[in-house]
Amino acid sequence: MLSRPQLLGMRVLVALYVLTVAILFATNIRPVGNAVFRISSMHAWARLTLGILVSAMILTFFLLLALCLHHFARGHLGPKPAAWWFWVIVLTNFIGIVVYYLGVIEPELRAFHAAERHV
Repeated sequence: MLSRPQLLGMRVLVALYVLTVAILFATNIRPVGNAVFRISSMHAWARLTLGILVSAMILTFFLLLALCLHHFARGHLGPKPAAWWFWVIVLTNFIGIVVYYLGVIEPELRAFHAAERHV
């Protein structure tokens, strides 16, 4: 399903995704939100960095959503995942797709690549 370079790229995107979501949730705390706003108002590099992170987060969300739904529907290498995973993916959006990717897809691909190495 994913080659090793694609898997590495997905790991980087997931790490940036989790970091950006954590930053955005942290900005709901008034001092943190004020500090982020102040820094982004004073420095163009901060605005650019935050913009790139949010853009990467949105791209990663749709990429992971599509990957998870494809994997759930017909892209799995092993046995079909339990039916409740569909509701985890759809109803818990941001967290659900990361949980499904890290809990189902990533171990399956890791096992597949390990078996591929031993053949």
